[in-house]
Amino acid sequence: MYFGAWIAVRAIRDNKEFLGALDVDGIVMLLERPFEVTAQLGFELAKARYDPDQPDLALVAAVANCAVPAARKLAHGWIDNNRARFVESHDLLIALLFSAHADTRAYARVLLQGVPLAAAAASALIGRVVAGLLALPNTPAAGEVAADVGETVMRAFARPLRGIGLNVVVDLVAHPLEGVQLLAANILLNHDTRPEDLPEQLVAALAVESKHAAVRSLGIRLFGELPDSVLVHRGALMLAFLTSAHVDQRDAIRPVVQRLAARDPAFAAAIVAPLIGVLLVKEVHEGVHSFVLRLLKTDLEQGLGAVDKDLVMRLLRAKASAAQELGGILLARNVDPDSLDVAEVARLASHEILAVRQAAWSFFERNVERIRRELPQAIRILDAKWDDSRAFAFAFFRERLQPADFPPDVLVAIADSVRADVQAFGREMITRCFQEEHGLDYLRRLSEHPSADVQLFATNYLERYAAGSIERLRELVPYFLGVLSRVNRGRVAKARVFRFLTTEAEKSPEAAQLVAELMTRQSLTMAIGDRAASVVAMVEVRQRFGDVPLPIEIRQPPVRTKGQVQRGV
Repeated sequence: MYFGAWIAVRAIRDNKEFLGALDVDGIVMLLERPFEVTAQLGFELAKARYDPDQPDLALVAAVANCAVPAARKLAHGWIDNNRARFVESHDLLIALLFSAHADTRAYARVLLQGVPLAAAAASALIGRVVAGLLALPNTPAAGEVAADVGETVMRAFARPLRGIGLNVVVDLVAHPLEGVQLLAANILLNHDTRPEDLPEQLVAALAVESKHAAVRSLGIRLFGELPDSVLVHRGALMLAFLTSAHVDQRDAIRPVVQRLAARDPAFAAAIVAPLIGVLLVKEVHEGVHSFVLRLLKTDLEQGLGAVDKDLVMRLLRAKASAAQELGGILLARNVDPDSLDVAEVARLASHEILAVRQAAWSFFERNVERIRRELPQAIRILDAKWDDSRAFAFAFFRERLQPADFPPDVLVAIADSVRADVQAFGREMITRCFQEEHGLDYLRRLSEHPSADVQLFATNYLERYAAGSIERLRELVPYFLGVLSRVNRGRVAKARVFRFLTTEAEKSPEAAQLVAELMTRQSLTMAIGDRAASVVAMVEVRQRFGDVPLPIEIRQPPVRTKGQVQRGV
């Protein structure tokens, strides 16, 4: 395409007669071509045709907007030689303002700032500028033009723009280009109309609805200039800013909220409720929950005092982690400990959010006497799913309570846990808090536990609390069966039980009968090693009480003579 233009220009240059007859419209047409070779020819013809005493304004505008940088610079010089004359032409000024070339647009800004216009002329030119802006397409190139035009107009006509009709501003706000909307926002910031008298929907269109961050920022700045007495009644719009999808909007409105909350506690309390409501529902825009949480924790802390227990518990049960964290904070601050169920607090120690777990720990620390009174419920914290909560609970029960505070049923309940570390803690506490008069209770309860470790621990109490009592032996039969039935496990516990039962079987026929029945039942299913121990025990029972029925027959080995031995008989 460029090569074709070059051929055409060369042909035209050779046609001197054609060039001599070319009028201004023809020269302007050459200047407006996008190819520099064509514009260069037009520029040469324009220089020859230009008359400074009677300048053709259309020709000057075309040179100022052509593709040749030297031509544009020369046109700027032509205008500078007689600025007062050229600024009377609104067509020329509009051509300069809306030029496709940044240098000409920059020159127009200098020109208009240097030559003041009469009020009527300025008003008329503003009207044409607005019309030109509204006619711009939504393209990147047009966006650059709009940005420059808006800046020029604000610098050159700030005073006249203060009284422009709001209907014009509405039209500018509705345009998709950022530069056009920025002009509208800047007009409103400097307008004679007080911010509180501006239509709320107009401010919202800039601050909330605009797709451009810079426009939204100016819109929120405009909103923030409302008197505090007005702002406190614009809670709905402020909430829209605070929960916007745009980070810049949320950050821009935050100083306004900080100012109002510091001056008006009632405002802080009023806006807290809807913000908490935001945390209780699914996050619509990424980052809103964390922003609202930070706002509530820092800028609106004084407004959180009115949040009651029911709302705190709703926050703790919410799905959003931000809501749960706030609930944990408020649990420690706002909720009367006496209104809480200890078991419920113990469950909070398993919460995903650290702040909630910490609130549960704090409750325990601040209510030691109540924990002591409600110990059966409080020990549920030991089964928390988080290591840090269990570590806290172990330390708390070791250090803050005394051995006398732990009744046997509580200690056994701790040892009855399904968690190995809690079972170990339970055995430790039983040993530490042991009371002789409750020894049998420990044995009975511990013997019921299926854990091998707990069953082994229970063997420590057999000699002291079950020996010599056929009633207790019968009571412990399920325990004995459980220990002896473990295959290749619990060898130490089995050995202790075998030894204990063998000893008890020698004390009475009734005990021997009970042990014999146990051994008979278990010998059929025991591993070989355990079966041998069982047989030994049954032999000892037979020797002591020969009439006790057993599934074994004791035979004496045959006596062989010396000769039989020598012959291998």
